[in-house]
Amino acid sequence: MRPPLLVVFLSSFGAAVFARAVQPPEQSSMIPVLPAITAATPDAVTVGAAFAGRLASLGWTASRDGSLSGRDGARVPIDVLTNASFLWHDGRIVYDTTFQPVDADKLGPILRGLAVFSEAAAMDPKAVGRALAAWGIPPAFDGNPILDPDGSATYYGLMLYQYYVKSPDALKRLSKERLSQALARFKDAYYQAFKQQAPDIAADELTLVWDRILGAPPRSGEQPLNLRPYPDLGATLAKYRAEIEADAVSPGVAADPARRAGDRNALAVLNTLKTQRYAVDESIVPAPDSVAPAGKPVPLSSGMPGLLKTLDRINGRPLTPDQQKALIESFPMGELVWRMGVQNLWRQGLTGQGVKVAVIDQGVAPHPELDAAIASRQNFTSDRGAALAGDHGTHVSGIIHQLAPDAKINSYIVFPADDAGNPKLVQDNDPGIMAAIRKAVADGNKIISMSLAGSGPPSEPMSRLVDKYARRGVIFVVAAGNDRGTNSVESPSDAPGALSVGSLNVDGRMSDYTSFGLDFDTRKLKYVVKDVFMTPGQNIRSTLPGGGYGTMSGTSMATPALSGVVALLQQASSFNPAPDPVTASQRIVDALRSGSAPMNLSTLPPDVSLAQDFLVVDPVAALNALRAQQNSVVGK
Repeated sequence: MRPPLLVVFLSSFGAAVFARAVQPPEQSSMIPVLPAITAATPDAVTVGAAFAGRLASLGWTASRDGSLSGRDGARVPIDVLTNASFLWHDGRIVYDTTFQPVDADKLGPILRGLAVFSEAAAMDPKAVGRALAAWGIPPAFDGNPILDPDGSATYYGLMLYQYYVKSPDALKRLSKERLSQALARFKDAYYQAFKQQAPDIAADELTLVWDRILGAPPRSGEQPLNLRPYPDLGATLAKYRAEIEADAVSPGVAADPARRAGDRNALAVLNTLKTQRYAVDESIVPAPDSVAPAGKPVPLSSGMPGLLKTLDRINGRPLTPDQQKALIESFPMGELVWRMGVQNLWRQGLTGQGVKVAVIDQGVAPHPELDAAIASRQNFTSDRGAALAGDHGTHVSGIIHQLAPDAKINSYIVFPADDAGNPKLVQDNDPGIMAAIRKAVADGNKIISMSLAGSGPPSEPMSRLVDKYARRGVIFVVAAGNDRGTNSVESPSDAPGALSVGSLNVDGRMSDYTSFGLDFDTRKLKYVVKDVFMTPGQNIRSTLPGGGYGTMSGTSMATPALSGVVALLQQASSFNPAPDPVTASQRIVDALRSGSAPMNLSTLPPDVSLAQDFLVVDPVAALNALRAQQNSVVGK
């Protein structure tokens, strides 16, 4: 067996698998922010006569502050120019690191590209946000926030508005596929313009978006967005806060400690949600008032179920679906919550309370959202220090925490973090992973989440170890792998007793990297046919080291999504416990299977074997199936 890999892809930049030396997410995983355009300053720049002539031939003139104006009304303020890493030097525009003059044939396209970003940067994000909400553009899509919690447009929202305000008729053709592709191109265009000193390439990217994606005629098979106006998120959050504050001072609350605590916690969550600027600087800003201790923001994931419960109680009924969607998606990781529908399990008291989940992966970095959820960290590598906390391990743990916010996560470190590993301490991963599995079982974890994969038959030692403990009642949730070219589910996901997990994209189709196929067991001389449980795994937004958030893609991300659902079901099963661990786990697995919907063949690759099932996980249906099992046992 080759050493297992952490099965994750770089967001938007394609197909490089994260191996043992895991690379950190590139700028593509962060939310781009356009430069703030400030008032012109009296500082003068010197424009050489020859360069002024070249600018004039291209239709541009330079102002005294270094900004540029085009004959067609386009502008490139000095703020945008410098943020794109260009400078004025010796009377001409140069690259800021080398002072090399911009090539004459590139100057025009570079300025045209920067002018597009300048136009968007000059817009009022609040006004644009109100327009997008009125059009029905969702607050978040495919891992990318389009609106901030206060209703302002993010970079993605500004870029969408920039096109649709000039081409309103094209809005009727906006589909899930078009929006997903446009956001990915916007992200790449920003990266080219402001990180790679290539605004000319960015301009080509944007032209492709306008002409061939958003502006193209309708195509067969597109999934419409069914646009409906969304509420102003800023006004909505203020309304919810006012409702809770009024309830907090009502006469009945003083005599009801549970309501008092619920109101206080809900206000703390709203306060953190309002004051944090996760879509701007990827950080959580401490709450400024007395609701939360100074300098200590309230974890949003743990507080979301209580906030929804409090609002339901005050209103006397659940929020409408549109209200729920707008509120949940305003949270940093809320899009996955809404797609999975786990808020419907939270309402029934299922948040993962009392459940332990083992994450065998990189280590988990400190993070305001995760700190209270991480019960332990144990190292099974030869590395130390900074190498024991990585992007991948932090990201997958955040996904579990978002869906099952009260579950306790035990981190078993079997890979060094990204490039932080000591090359003199490189070792074979297999012994450490197998030791971590044994220790996780000994520690009482009934759910073990493994976002890793390698080649090997179902009879190889690690798969046999997984199967051994699965037969004893431990639920292993294991990534199917991202190596689709192998035409088989990878190891140890190929263990008969493991739950194999594949990735869905935002359109509900199998992600094009997901491994599938039949595994031949060379020991038993027969095929192992795995059902693959499908959960969202593409462009998933979750926690990253440093207190921020970012998107990653891979069956690595789909695996903790299923682990979080299993944690909720395990809590539900504790209300009517099975006589032994094997029966308890089997009930959960059976409920998952019977509550999942087989994928339509039209959503699968053409070379999928008809012998293999792909089951889209439905947490509510799985819970209902589990309760039906329990009721039938009780009735006997």
